[in-house]
Amino acid sequence: MSRSRLPVAIGVATLVFSLGMACGVATHTGNAASPEQLGTIPARTGNGNSSRAADFGSPLFDQIEQRRVLRVGTLADYPPIAAVDAKSGQQVGFENDLARDMAAAMGVKIQFVDVPFATLIAGLQGGKFDIIAAQMAIKSSRALAIDFTKPWEAVGDSVVVLKSSGIKSVADLNKSNRSIAVILGGVEEQTKAQFFPQAKAIAVNTEPEGFLNVMSRRADAYVTDNVSAAIFARQHPEVTVLFDGTKAPLLANFPSATGVPKGNLEFIHWIDDFMAKEIDSGRYTALWRKYVGGDPALSTLEMERGQF
Repeated sequence: MSRSRLPVAIGVATLVFSLGMACGVATHTGNAASPEQLGTIPARTGNGNSSRAADFGSPLFDQIEQRRVLRVGTLADYPPIAAVDAKSGQQVGFENDLARDMAAAMGVKIQFVDVPFATLIAGLQGGKFDIIAAQMAIKSSRALAIDFTKPWEAVGDSVVVLKSSGIKSVADLNKSNRSIAVILGGVEEQTKAQFFPQAKAIAVNTEPEGFLNVMSRRADAYVTDNVSAAIFARQHPEVTVLFDGTKAPLLANFPSATGVPKGNLEFIHWIDDFMAKEIDSGRYTALWRKYVGGDPALSTLEMERGQF
């Protein structure tokens, strides 16, 4: 079940120190890789100032340029999207590497600020960081507090089954003799009820428990988000993912995006342009394969972004 749509606060006490917030945070500062190393093309205008990404005059962009650091609100415990590597102590993950590319395109260093998910919006509003990169789902309630870029990820519900089950379609699962594991209280309960009303529901409390029900054949399938499903399938070749957004549409969509403080529309346009270049260059797909496995749901993402 993706944290992108359930703002669960998970402690990261071993990695945090106070920034004057009610919650703790940890910062990691480092040099962003060069655009040449990343294979990306920075979006710039040729006015003799190579550090300037565009002549937008965005207040936030100007602050980042003057500070020479892009501060990114992120998570320490949400692999493969955002996490801290146990050996190196460095931030790793799909969205963290996208943020590194972004800093490189701006010509500035990057600083990661780890906070619990539930405090990301408050931290952004309070000026503790410049953007949020943590697979945050676009929700109307959140959009009242912050602005969002176009989606960075096409996230939604998929189904995990054993390859040997022969299950390939909604019709194969929507039968009274089928059982489907879903996390109690999660949005997947709604997805199951909508698409598989005839199947028996097996309530589980955790993601590992849901996968275990499939592996032990207690359940014919497990409904979860496509990212979690892809990671599990990568580690367990005996299962397959249905409705993953590539071969078939996701059962439910909850796209995630980068959060930006209110009033920085020009900067949002620049980020959208940057992400389009990441996708078109193949860099986006390469990072997805590195951290998640398989191919990203680009057709769904293109639809959600209104093309790239």
